[in-house]
Amino acid sequence: MHTSVWSSPTLCGGDREELSYSPQKVANPLKPYSVRFYLSVVEFLSKIGGRDKLARTTQYMLKVIIPAIENFHPDGLKNDITPRLNNVATGLGHGRRFIRIGNLPALVRDILTTAVDKLPFIRVFSTASKSCSLAFLFVDHSEWVSRCGVFKMQYDYWAWYGAFFWFMGACLGALCNLYLIARARALILSAVMRQRQASLPDDQKKISKDIADAQDLMKKQQIDLARNLCDAIMASNGVRKMNDVPQWIFSLFGCMSSVIGSYQTWPALD
Repeated sequence: MHTSVWSSPTLCGGDREELSYSPQKVANPLKPYSVRFYLSVVEFLSKIGGRDKLARTTQYMLKVIIPAIENFHPDGLKNDITPRLNNVATGLGHGRRFIRIGNLPALVRDILTTAVDKLPFIRVFSTASKSCSLAFLFVDHSEWVSRCGVFKMQYDYWAWYGAFFWFMGACLGALCNLYLIARARALILSAVMRQRQASLPDDQKKISKDIADAQDLMKKQQIDLARNLCDAIMASNGVRKMNDVPQWIFSLFGCMSSVIGSYQTWPALD
């Protein structure tokens, strides 16, 4: 069965669980905002993607804070605080790898889904993007298992391949985002022209709904495009080490990517 790209606007990267499309929920006036917000936090943390994004945001925030402490604080504070924060960041990195084990079979499922999509562009480039993401996760988890002492591997050698797959997956995902944004824009323009010619109220209502759906799709793809670009910038530092650029800048892009991913994963208040 072919999957319609309009019913699956997140074919270009990221976890299906955390980026899946759902209709906009209407706020329930019978529940106070604080209660609805608390329930959203609970639902967010119950997802694998939510816990991963929270740990990732904290990890990269620490990587931004640590250089600031090293550069602007006395040696006593630097020698006391910096090693602890480094240990926390390292521990979060190992924990995230365990959390993301479930992403491997999920990516295989998504690859099989996009491989039969009705749009040739999505069928080729989105499948390639997800395949690169799968290869990156495989290399990343292999390095993690190796560091646990199960087997030995050359970290520097395989780290380059992991960064390369991550970079290619983000770039191909960004191409898919741009394609879907252009397609949604064309659909909106076509619907506006039809709306001007339509005379029946039912036709007007149906066309208005099509325009709203296309605008919602375009917004989601624009947000996903920003996340993929941040990931591509981060991964590029692993493909070719940029020693003349402060490393905290790449960590800052990691924070931005994590915040965007958290926004995409965050459940709507009902």
